[in-house]
Amino acid sequence: MKKLTSSSALFLMAMCCLLESVVAQKPIVPDPTFYVDSLNRYYMQADLPVFLSISHDLDSEGKKLAPSDQGDVMNERKAIYMDGHGKHKLRHMDGHQGKTLDAFTIYADGRAPKTYVRPNDAPIYKGKDRLFFGAGLVLSLEARDEMSGLKRIYISKNKEPFSGFVDDLEVLQEGDYLLQYYATDRVGNTEATKQYRFTLDLTPPKTYYHIVGIAKNQIISTSTRLYLTSSDSLSGVAHTYYCFDEDVWKVYSGSDFDVAQLADGHHTLSYYSVDMVNNKAAKEQLKFYLDKTAPIVSADVLGDKFIVGDKVYYSGRTKLKLTAVDNKSGIKDVLYAIDNDEFGAYTDPFYLPGKTGKHIVKYFARDNVDNDKKYSEYKHVVGIVYVDLTGPDLNYVLKGAHFKKGNMHYISAKTDVVLQASDRESGLKQIKYRIDGSEELDYIKPLNIEEDGLHKITIVGYDNVNNRNVEHFECTVDNVPSDIFVTYSASPMDTINQIPVYPSYTSIFLAGTDAGTECHRISYSINGQAFQVYDNKITGFKKNVDVELKIVAEDKVNNKSEIVINFKTNSL
Repeated sequence: MKKLTSSSALFLMAMCCLLESVVAQKPIVPDPTFYVDSLNRYYMQADLPVFLSISHDLDSEGKKLAPSDQGDVMNERKAIYMDGHGKHKLRHMDGHQGKTLDAFTIYADGRAPKTYVRPNDAPIYKGKDRLFFGAGLVLSLEARDEMSGLKRIYISKNKEPFSGFVDDLEVLQEGDYLLQYYATDRVGNTEATKQYRFTLDLTPPKTYYHIVGIAKNQIISTSTRLYLTSSDSLSGVAHTYYCFDEDVWKVYSGSDFDVAQLADGHHTLSYYSVDMVNNKAAKEQLKFYLDKTAPIVSADVLGDKFIVGDKVYYSGRTKLKLTAVDNKSGIKDVLYAIDNDEFGAYTDPFYLPGKTGKHIVKYFARDNVDNDKKYSEYKHVVGIVYVDLTGPDLNYVLKGAHFKKGNMHYISAKTDVVLQASDRESGLKQIKYRIDGSEELDYIKPLNIEEDGLHKITIVGYDNVNNRNVEHFECTVDNVPSDIFVTYSASPMDTINQIPVYPSYTSIFLAGTDAGTECHRISYSINGQAFQVYDNKITGFKKNVDVELKIVAEDKVNNKSEIVINFKTNSL
């Protein structure tokens, strides 16, 4: 017999574990069967065959019947199959009168039960892609069957082997859960396996205090930035609460605390957070001393910073500024170092580290007699830093009458010039504009330019970290309507009261010219009738009538001009 190598043994062990995992998750499916209830009603799985037997003794199994009599040929015993789910009857008919004497009812059950998960009133939060529960979660399963009745509910937790559901499931351990469940009825119908995924969150959020600026042995100044951050690894933070000293508790807004409103001396900042499923963290405290005298060295963040949700955007201009003040001998120099770098002389504000992680900027000031060589720290924690170096994308839309000829847009005074801007990073802050070199104005609503002629429009967009972008475009305002020209095919034959008289067969030709865009359409009306679009010529005048001809010309930007012509026709 050959010996197994170590690699072969490991392969067999892995295959056994894999087979065990697959088998463990396989539902327990009963065989199709029948069921007789306390009222002697007969239920069967709808796909089972039915054989008829006859007996003259109530306790005898009887003789199976064949479906027909074929003379000398042996009758074949055949099964009867029910026509799907529902209530079926075998009837005994009276041979002479055709009346039903007896009806034997068979309940063919072809539908599986339906099972539902019912959580109790434990805290619940529906996240973007997960369902979270808090402490005290109890889950129950309820199943219903419409015919033969429920037999059993099966459940598997986190891919464990299926087992019969007996009592409500009390979930005590934090983590992700996958419940698989199904039910069977009394005749073997098995429900398709369902899944219910959720996460039990029992851990409260964590809250951190941050001191930025002058901070030495928990001594801060009025220029020191003091703020809180909180995090929760599961359902997320709902609220953070705080109070100073013995003041009332308040909801934290996320901004820096205004420590300047506190009195000089010792103070206690108490705080805690609550997550989305009511897990409440223990109250924590920061004890500090507020020194309202001028600080020795202060650190300030300079530049642009904008917060959107959990994202903090910086521009490429964000820097750290160090300021040193001494009321005695005066400042000799200021030294600083970032992380593990060597100390160097501070001369100008410097850029903060953009690399993800925790960074420490160490700094100290020396006076002219070399007092206080100990350094303070500015702790700059970088989670995800979003650097936005580009301004918004700019565009414009013309709404209303407009016409493009070549590269030039023609508009009227009624045309709305809509300025648009978007920023996919820190977001749009403001749109401004200039017309023909005017001052920069705030864009509030669509522009209407009334003065005729060529205009240059400048769009200026700012994002939330003050990046700026500029775009120019030109358009020509045309408020002058088209000129209308009228030509007759015949000369007037007479004049009556200064009104010319033309032969009735006269044809009238119309034309329009436009100095800006072009004449788009000419319409006319004869003696108050509906306007018609001029096509080729106007003919068909009646004899010996007075004619009032109204003519309207419209250019490409909807400027309209109108003239009225009066004449008479004679009998020719």
